[in-house]
Amino acid sequence: MPEAIKTDYEEAALVTENSSRAAAALQRLCVEKLCLHVLGRERGNLNEMIGELVARGLDENVRKMLDIVRVVGNGAVHAATIDLADDRDTVGTLFALVNEIAEEAISKPKRIEAMYASLPDKARAAIDRRDTGKAGPAPSSPPHASDPNED
Repeated sequence: MPEAIKTDYEEAALVTENSSRAAAALQRLCVEKLCLHVLGRERGNLNEMIGELVARGLDENVRKMLDIVRVVGNGAVHAATIDLADDRDTVGTLFALVNEIAEEAISKPKRIEAMYASLPDKARAAIDRRDTGKAGPAPSSPPHASDPNED
């Protein structure tokens, strides 16, 4: 989790005992900052950012998690929409959701990218040719049964 988001997350944990509403609002802020981070923006409307992520192919479960935190967090700061006065269970759920969102949106893609980058250059070039339909340079030797590009 990026440091600026982690700071808000930790603050939410500190205030949970005294104010579930404040903790929920801070969790919503964490989600907003996560979306900004993923989209590479400095500001934006959270609902619109989630919509943009959906248009980019965001997983449906991640979208649902984002919207849960968005709606509950919004309700925490708007009078009479959601009553979180003593609802630590809901706030605990928000913490779990923010962790899951960070895992799916930041941590998991970084791990996968690092693993993919560790593939041999020749294999990544063959994958790129396959996926883009571009005929790249022909292999220097015929593929062998143990060739990782063969299947």
